[in-house]
Formats: sequence, C-alpha cells, structure tokens
Amino acid sequence: EKFHLSGQTHNVPRPSIMASSAATALYKYTYTLGRSLYVPLTSRCNSVPLPQTRGPGFLLPREVVEALVRVRQAEQNLPLDFDLTPYRSGLDDDRFSLPPYDMPVVNGLYPPASLASFTEYNQKKRGEREQDANALYEDDS
Repeated sequence: EKFHLSGQTHNVPRPSIMASSAATALYKYTYTLGRSLYVPLTSRCNSVPLPQTRGPGFLLPREVVEALVRVRQAEQNLPLDFDLTPYRSGLDDDRFSLPPYDMPVVNGLYPPASLASFTEYNQKKRGEREQDANALYEDDS
C-alpha cells in the first residue's frame, strides 16, 4: 500500500501473517495470574495436574481456564465449542474450576530413542573422531 506525504509517495509494509498469527497465539494460549505471565507449552503431564491437586473447590479466573482449555483443544484436535458453564463457581464472580484432566499421563514429551539408533549414532561419531585423528597424524608425518 502507498501513502502520500509532503508530495512524496511512500510504501507501507503490510503486517506479516506470521506476526499476526504469533500475536493471536499469544493471546489465545497465555494468561496472567497476579503480575506473572504464564505460557503453557503443553497440557500433557506425567502426574496429576497442579490445579487438580488443589481440590474441587479450587477456582481460577475465566481467562485462565479458557487459555488452558484452548491448549488442550489444540493438542488433541478437539472442537472449539467447549461450554464452561458447568464449571462456573456458585459465587457471583467470574471464576471457574478447571475441567477434569482426561488425558493419559505421559512418561515424557518425546518418544524414547531406540537403542539401535543410539548405538548407530555413537559408532558414526567414533568413526568421525578416528578420521580426524588419522588426518592429524598424517599432517604431522
């Protein structure tokens, strides 16, 4: 796009789609509690999720529960029409309990490397080190 200023034409860069997507992701998946910013990287865990350890009466602001539910939805490819109404506190404020964690617990976030690939990697590295040592030996002779 172009605009005119003082008789000159200037090009105006359009905001990139990536910057727009990043800003949307930050808004959708982050939340604050007090003065702290939280960025949930995953909803998977290897134990009972922290909010559930607080008990059934533990309440969070709507924005926090919505952000955490969106992370679950993104990871599990769930529909976005999640109704928080059943999780609203009986009080007159805008706090909610976090819906139950219904995913299986995990041992890790990445699949374990097989012993075969680990051994193959070590053999390759050992061969590279031997070649480097031989090259140095040949240069000295």
